[in-house]
Amino acid sequence: MNKGKRLLKVLAGVIGFGIIGILVWITVSFTGDPVSALLATSGIRRYVAETYPGRGFETDWASYSFKTGDYFSMVRDPESPDTVFSVSWRGGEIRYDNYSFEVEECNTTLRRFSEEYDRLVEEAVSRDFPYETELCYGDLQLSGKWPGLRLDAVFSLEEIPGGTVCVWVTGEEQDIETMAECLLALDAAMEKAGIPVERYSLSLRAPEKGGGLSVFDYPAEQVVSDGLAGRLEQYLEDWDGTADTKENG
Repeated sequence: MNKGKRLLKVLAGVIGFGIIGILVWITVSFTGDPVSALLATSGIRRYVAETYPGRGFETDWASYSFKTGDYFSMVRDPESPDTVFSVSWRGGEIRYDNYSFEVEECNTTLRRFSEEYDRLVEEAVSRDFPYETELCYGDLQLSGKWPGLRLDAVFSLEEIPGGTVCVWVTGEEQDIETMAECLLALDAAMEKAGIPVERYSLSLRAPEKGGGLSVFDYPAEQVVSDGLAGRLEQYLEDWDGTADTKENG
């Protein structure tokens, strides 16, 4: 083999190893490396055992977050569905533990309730709302509003405060009268399903034409047929973000 071919072979090998190295570096950048994951898991499990002795918590194997560079583990109590929180580790030390926010402040419970509320809202809209929809969801914003919220509580429509219901309606008509009709129909669907609502956000949209008409956080108690179109018009005029809530062209 002449020197030229031997040199090309060496260069090809170097380039090949270089490409492999780059691929490994990219993979580690996004997924972390097994050694660090092992160290993180060990460190987090030791921290959980020392911080929450006798609680019987289960700690998952650590995963890598490429956004923060931390390794984190989900920690859970097998006897409590809402006792779920995360602990992160980096550089040999614990970075954060969100037990206080997730568990003590009942945010895991709130999230579970909000997901159930959203599911029931979507079912009611699909079943009893006589307009074509592009988007629909329900949200419970209960932080600081519901002192009775407790860990592992059973979800009940009779006990929760009203949430926010948001619907995008697709159609040709984009005027106050149509918005009033849609709100009345939406409120009737929620009432039929026994779903408490505090506020509605409704958008009338015609994607092929562009533009639309929207109202945000409209009080559910004001959704009554007499004079609704007029109240909606006044609400839009008084709304601070008129550029976002009125007709968009």
